Amino acid sequence: MDKKVQLGSNTGIQLTLNYKAAQDAEGLLWAKGRLIIGGEVVWALEDEEPIEWTWLDLFEFLGRAWPWLLLEQDFPLPLKATSPASLRQEAEKRWATLSSEIVRDEEEQIHRFLHRHDFASAMKGIFLPSVFLLRQGERFLINIPSRHKELMMSFDSVVDDLNSIGEGLKGLLAESKHPRALMALKHWDDRQEKLSHRAIELLSGLRPDELSLIEADKGPAFWEHDAEHPTRDSVILAAARMSKDTMPFNLQKELLELLKEIPGCTTEELDSIATEILSEFKEEGRPHDQGYLAARKLRDCLNLDLEDRVEPEQLLRQWQVQIKKKAFPDSSFEAVALWGENHGPAVVLNYRASKAAANEHRVRSTLAHEICHLVLDRHSALPVAEVLNGRTPEKLEQRARAFAAEFLLPRASASKTLRQNSNLKDALYSLSRAYGVSLELAAWQIHNSDAYSSLNRDDLLVLQQAITI
Repeated sequence: MDKKVQLGSNTGIQLTLNYKAAQDAEGLLWAKGRLIIGGEVVWALEDEEPIEWTWLDLFEFLGRAWPWLLLEQDFPLPLKATSPASLRQEAEKRWATLSSEIVRDEEEQIHRFLHRHDFASAMKGIFLPSVFLLRQGERFLINIPSRHKELMMSFDSVVDDLNSIGEGLKGLLAESKHPRALMALKHWDDRQEKLSHRAIELLSGLRPDELSLIEADKGPAFWEHDAEHPTRDSVILAAARMSKDTMPFNLQKELLELLKEIPGCTTEELDSIATEILSEFKEEGRPHDQGYLAARKLRDCLNLDLEDRVEPEQLLRQWQVQIKKKAFPDSSFEAVALWGENHGPAVVLNYRASKAAANEHRVRSTLAHEICHLVLDRHSALPVAEVLNGRTPEKLEQRARAFAAEFLLPRASASKTLRQNSNLKDALYSLSRAYGVSLELAAWQIHNSDAYSSLNRDDLLVLQQAITI
């Protein structure tokens, strides 16, 4: 029996097959097929003719990798990679200063991670372009390095497409008696049970022994995980995932217990502002440019002129966002923002008690950074929490850093002040005092403004010194 099959969706992930049962006597699902992502053919011959191969390979991959595809949201190492394709390059920078034993172990971790997130790794004996899938909150990042392409698709739509592809392949294998096919069918049918079993481990990013130590006598209920909807994140799981590697284990447990005590609240004014900005905001272009644009839109919503100084803490309290300040010594994270169903919106600052200007600038910049996530990310990439200097996706952090700088000190203001001062150093100190920012942030805003091209050699040296303070 000949079949032309379309699995998945036209706008998402789609697999098209020309299947001839007479040519698949072994029951290994030999067929001519194409993989199409977002309407673009990514697996095919040069003339976009379908590839003849055993698509049992892909079915096996989906059944085995299912829990990791749907639950795993961060890289195995604390790297600043912006996509799976750049992971190894970032790792090699890290490995330059590590022992060969550590490098071998980390190479294995990266190999396993890429293997379970790359569709191409499924296809044994044939080279096909990599197609990486990595969950980011309520979305999937789909990374196609050969096309220099990254797509964002909703979590639900991608899961629907993967289910459609898997169920379609299962139907074509229904009469196969081949041991490989029978094993693949079992893995596929067991995928949800395996996902539920590993949900807390994969969503938290912690090892089973670490989970047990944090849970103590509370058991799995500690994590506030919804067993009926196992792919859903919770504030506690997300905070655990993003804060690992930023502090000693005992402090991480202390942080998570603090987050559990924060009640939920309503933030109608913040919600209204976020809705207004998101209605016009498009996630296009470089993360920095997105951050600048969002900051300008928020300043417009607040009726702020270029010369007006913003007070992030006052603004958050006005919006009814809870702010907690607590010292976490020996930890590198700056803050945790949370906004799940049962907790927050709130910001927990890793507070260093000091009246020094540097500390004030750090707090203002940190709170402005969290405002970006509260405005832009609560309903998509970060649906429950974010950890500054933690394991938050790097592109979101790049955007939030640019937002914080532009919100506190617009580049147009920096440029204007520079033109009014003949001395660059005087301009930097003037901006720092007027806008409550560090000399480094003021220098970066001048560096990224239209005034940068007018600086002479001496000015550039002063600027570089301020940036590297």
